[in-house]
Amino acid sequence: DLEGIDPDHLHDLGILVDRDEAGGQLLQIFTKTIFAEPTLFYEVIERRGAARGFGEGNFQSLFEAVEREQHRRGTLLS
Repeated sequence: DLEGIDPDHLHDLGILVDRDEAGGQLLQIFTKTIFAEPTLFYEVIERRGAARGFGEGNFQSLFEAVEREQHRRGTLLS
């Protein structure tokens, strides 16, 4: 349950929140890449309320973040 937690604060911290139809919640954050080449990063998740799945609702945000990083590095392919 995210009661008492400000969603804007989670957003400011880069924490994605996904909810499933049963009321479960998944909090998800990704580290910056750990090497010079953007080939490896870590994902940290917390499931609350018996959440299932893997953050399907957050996939678009992850994809956009990858594209922004590629654009920043000049490696974005059209």
